[in-house]
Amino acid sequence: MAIVTIVAILGTMAVQPALAGSFGLQNQWCLNPPAGSPNCGNTGLQASGPISNSIGNTYVFGPGANFTGSMAETSNYGNLYASGYGSVTNSTTNGALGYVGEYDSPGFDVGGAPLAFYEDVLTITGSGPVNIQFTDVFSSSLSSSASAEVSLTDELIVGGTWDNFLYNSGTATNVLTFNPGEQVTIEEGILGGGAAFAPNSAPPALTPNFSYLGSDPLYIDVLTPGGGYSAASGTEYPAFDISAVPEPDSFLLLGTGLISFAGFVRSRKRS
Repeated sequence: MAIVTIVAILGTMAVQPALAGSFGLQNQWCLNPPAGSPNCGNTGLQASGPISNSIGNTYVFGPGANFTGSMAETSNYGNLYASGYGSVTNSTTNGALGYVGEYDSPGFDVGGAPLAFYEDVLTITGSGPVNIQFTDVFSSSLSSSASAEVSLTDELIVGGTWDNFLYNSGTATNVLTFNPGEQVTIEEGILGGGAAFAPNSAPPALTPNFSYLGSDPLYIDVLTPGGGYSAASGTEYPAFDISAVPEPDSFLLLGTGLISFAGFVRSRKRS
């Protein structure tokens, strides 16, 4: 008895940023039905924001079998949101598959892209070495049934020096030292996704489904008196305040500009 297996694989990005020296916001989406052409798009890099996009549809792929998927994303400097959902109903068709945000190219720089993304350039100011603390906070809410998979990750690169991953949720802090006049590129994006599939023995009552939501704020604290930075985007990034970090259940309220379900994916099918 053949069973279709889906493995959700998180994207990675090269240490050398593809958009070095530039700044902007980007959304990318891909709703991949079990049969037919995926509905994919990319806003391209846009200087001002926030930018938001959403997409959803239902696809018929066999006798009495449907795949319904939806996704949305909002990108702003230092603040990203992503959401998505996928479900197979009446899954009596052998090997039925449905993806949200499926991409076969890994990473930001080699053809793949995160659902929500921004890049900015900081120019360091001061009279000597400047210590700056970067705090990356990632919150997510994930769910999946049998015959479905889901995952999210956050990746942050600062100056090609700190390449940080947060899987599903977490907080990471790093203090880096820069010289006045130095230009520091920041890249951050939410990657991940989900897949719902049907083994060929699936009864009509089986409804494989997944959903996920992610929030990804960045905080920047200048620790050296007299030091500072100016951002190419004009953004003033907030200082870290642990009391302001949203809880996993409450942060979702911040993304009301999104549709209710989850995000960007990179999935791979095996049979």
